[in-house]
Amino acid sequence: MSEVKNGRYEINGEVWFFKDGEIHHEEEPAIQHKTGYKAWYLNGQRHREDGPAIEWPYGDRQWFLNNSELTEEKFNQWLEMKALNEKLESTFEPKPKERTKK
Repeated sequence: MSEVKNGRYEINGEVWFFKDGEIHHEEEPAIQHKTGYKAWYLNGQRHREDGPAIEWPYGDRQWFLNNSELTEEKFNQWLEMKALNEKLESTFEPKPKERTKK
């Protein structure tokens, strides 16, 4: 049985991050090639919520959420909806009840 990869691996000048055997990093690209190619992955899926999940060295970019590719326009619409949902959730969070004095 092969060993499950975890952590940072450098292969031929490229950097790869793994968690439980899947390509994964929560804060930076999980794959960083010496050419400038960068790819964000979560749990083995191309995924990034604050920008393109793939950046090519020649300038092209691709947006992915949960391994599904989106156009830049659809990604920006998703981002706006996410911000609105977060605002609504914070507005309607239950407030702690005040204690009444006896």
